[in-house]
Amino acid sequence: MSGELSGYRIVERLGRGAGSEILLVADPHTARTFALKRIVVRNPKDHRFVRQAETEYAVAGQLEHPYLRRCIAAHKVRRALRLREYHLVMEYIDGISLQEKRPTDIAAVVDIFIKVARGLDSLHRVGYVHADMKPNNVLIGASGTVKIIDFGQSCKLGAVKNRVQGTPEFIAPEQVEKQPLDARTDVFNLGATLFWVLTGRAMETTYIRRKRSQERRGAYEDDDDPPLTVSELNPVVSEPLSRTVADCCRANMEDRPQSMAHLIARLDAVRPESPPEGDRRTSGAASASTDSAS
Repeated sequence: MSGELSGYRIVERLGRGAGSEILLVADPHTARTFALKRIVVRNPKDHRFVRQAETEYAVAGQLEHPYLRRCIAAHKVRRALRLREYHLVMEYIDGISLQEKRPTDIAAVVDIFIKVARGLDSLHRVGYVHADMKPNNVLIGASGTVKIIDFGQSCKLGAVKNRVQGTPEFIAPEQVEKQPLDARTDVFNLGATLFWVLTGRAMETTYIRRKRSQERRGAYEDDDDPPLTVSELNPVVSEPLSRTVADCCRANMEDRPQSMAHLIARLDAVRPESPPEGDRRTSGAASASTDSAS
């Protein structure tokens, strides 16, 4: 494809997001490449995607951390005094998400999540909660680079949202109950993400269990049976690592690791040694077989 947007030359289409398309673009003066999120406003409902992109620019425009994707610029396209398009220019990462390719080596997984936790810790230090951590929002580059993306649902620490936002498989109870969100909300979301990466299946969050109960009984009631743990679903995972994931996903915020610094310390303590080169295939195969059986 060809053409220009907001002064950038379009190189190719990278994919689509919620209400948007993502393009690879180049600055014609410097030849530097960027990712550009393009939102076309076709009806009033599309303005919510614009608001999310504005939030992402407001938050990510302040960030300077190797594990957080930066936003470079934002442009509004108006015609006849009406907003027609919104363009968000972002750091380009040549990589794929954890959703697209789930790593199976446990040591590598823990290393990735320590880096993600460090990025989130930096985000919290500037006063924001990500509030939408999930496998699709962590990119891994070919060189092993880790990047957290999509700050469209981010909010100030302690904020109370007026509507439920999040992905059911990773959402924290306080998000569902529209309670104040803080660093422990990201701890829950990240724990649920780690659960998915280690097992290949979604964790039964309080939201999912209550929803299932509502469908069965016509009312919100928690199931009596406790959800399966990571080590029950994937025997390759150690009990200490499994407990760490479970603690991240406690319904009561006070029972979780209270900050990303605490979580980093716990992950570092349960980090397995990387297997010798000849044993990596066996380690990966064990995890993969668990995934296929789930």
